[in-house]
Amino acid sequence: MAGSRAAAGVSVADMEKRLQLEQWKSQMLRNLNMFVSWFRLVVHNLPPSWNDSKLRHLFLQHAGPKAVIKEVSICHCNM
Repeated sequence: MAGSRAAAGVSVADMEKRLQLEQWKSQMLRNLNMFVSWFRLVVHNLPPSWNDSKLRHLFLQHAGPKAVIKEVSICHCNM
């Protein structure tokens, strides 16, 4: 939250983007067809230069021994 110790040093533009993302998530969760998955991971703010294979490689480096990566898909789209 803006004004908190955690927000110290974060740019105004970044704080606005974070607020927009939180508002979008709240709106999406009001939709009964959307839910929070125990299994799906959504990652935001990836560099535009990243592709599916680079993201898969990163996840494989940091995944636990029992982790299964079924699908990696990057969408460089605006909210």
